[in-house]
Amino acid sequence: MADMDMMPSLGVPFRALVDASGIAVGGTMNVAQLAQRGMRAVCTVDSNGLSGGVTVEQLAQRGVRAVCLVDENGLAGGVNADELRRRGIRPLVSLAALGLSGSTTMLQLAQRGLDYACLVNESGAATGGASSEASAFLARTTGLDATHTNAYTALINGLVVDGIWSKLDALYIFATNSSANALLNLVSTNYNCTTAGSPTFTTDRGFTGVETTTPSAYLNSNFNPSTATTPKYIQNSAHVAAWSNTDFNSSTGGCMIGQINGSGNVTQLYPRSADTAYFRINGNLSGPTVASADSLGHYIANRSASNAVQGYKNGMQITSNSNASSAPLSLTMYIMAGHDGGLNAQNGSGNQHCAASIGSSLTSGEALAFYNRLRTYMTAVGVP
Repeated sequence: MADMDMMPSLGVPFRALVDASGIAVGGTMNVAQLAQRGMRAVCTVDSNGLSGGVTVEQLAQRGVRAVCLVDENGLAGGVNADELRRRGIRPLVSLAALGLSGSTTMLQLAQRGLDYACLVNESGAATGGASSEASAFLARTTGLDATHTNAYTALINGLVVDGIWSKLDALYIFATNSSANALLNLVSTNYNCTTAGSPTFTTDRGFTGVETTTPSAYLNSNFNPSTATTPKYIQNSAHVAAWSNTDFNSSTGGCMIGQINGSGNVTQLYPRSADTAYFRINGNLSGPTVASADSLGHYIANRSASNAVQGYKNGMQITSNSNASSAPLSLTMYIMAGHDGGLNAQNGSGNQHCAASIGSSLTSGEALAFYNRLRTYMTAVGVP
C-alpha cells in the first residue's frame, strides 16, 4: 500500500510533486498521467513566484499549480502568507504522511489559516516533506542512508523557506557519505566541483587541503562569475562562504575559497592567517579583517553594496568596512585555494572543509539562518 492510499482515512491531503516542466520529481509521469491516478500536481516556487526562472503563470499554462513552502507560522524567508497571496502565490505547509508538520497538527495549521498537504512522488510515497528543490538534488545522489537523506531534506527545505536558496549559485556539502556526493552542487546540475590533485576526503567531515603557497590539491567549483548565465554572484551583491572543521593558523596559505589577479583584484576568505581573519570579496586587498583565535565554523565574506563588505562567523557579523568594489574576475572559483590566473592555485588552505557556497549578498538575518540550517545538518552527520 502506498502512503497516499492511507492518507484519506487520516484526513491528510496529498499532492504529487513535479518539476517546472511538469514531470514528477524523481520519476517520468507528466501532469496528465498523474491526474489519471487521482494525483493533483504542484511545483514549489520561491517567494517571488519562480521555480528555476519559470513563473507561476507559465506553470499554470502547463497545468501545474505553484505553491510556496512556508513554515508552521506561514513564513517563507521573512515573507508571510498574506503577502504571498497578494503576489498570486499559494502558501503551503508540507506535511509528513501522518499529517504533522514537525509537532504542529493539521487543526493548528487550519486555525492559522494555512493550507497544507503531504507531497508524494509518482508512486504515491511521501517524499518525507521534501520540496522539489530537495527532491531534485536527492535524485542526483547515490548511496544515501536515511540519516543523510533526512539531513539534506531538512537543510534544503529550510533554505527554501528562509529565502536563501534562491540567492545561491552553488552550495557544496562536503561532509557527506561519499566524495562523489560531496562534489555535487546542491542548487543545480551546473558547477559541480572537480578535484585537482588528490585532496583527502573523510566521510562525513569533508575535504582537507594543503597549507602551501602553490597547492597541488584543491577543488575547482567550475563557477566563473563573469561567464555564468544570470549569476546571483555579481559585483555589488555577492558572498562566498566556507565551513572549517579544524583550527589551523595559516602562515603560508590559508585561503578557503577565492580568486585573485596580479593587480590585486581579489575574492579571498581566510578564517585564520597569523591570528587574523580576512574577508575580501570583489575588491582589493584592503577588505575587512579581524583578530581570529581559531578557524572553526562557518565563515562568510559578503558584499552588500559598492562600498560595503561584511565578515560573518557562525551567523554573527564580526567585521566590516567600506572597501570599494571591482568587477568579478573571469576565473572559476577555487575551494581550498584561490584561483590565480597566472599561478593557477595560490595560498592553499590546510583546513578540513565541510561546506562552501557562492551567491548573492545575504542580510544579517539570512547569514544567521544559513548558519543555523548548516549547523543542524552538521550535527546530524556528526560534525562537532
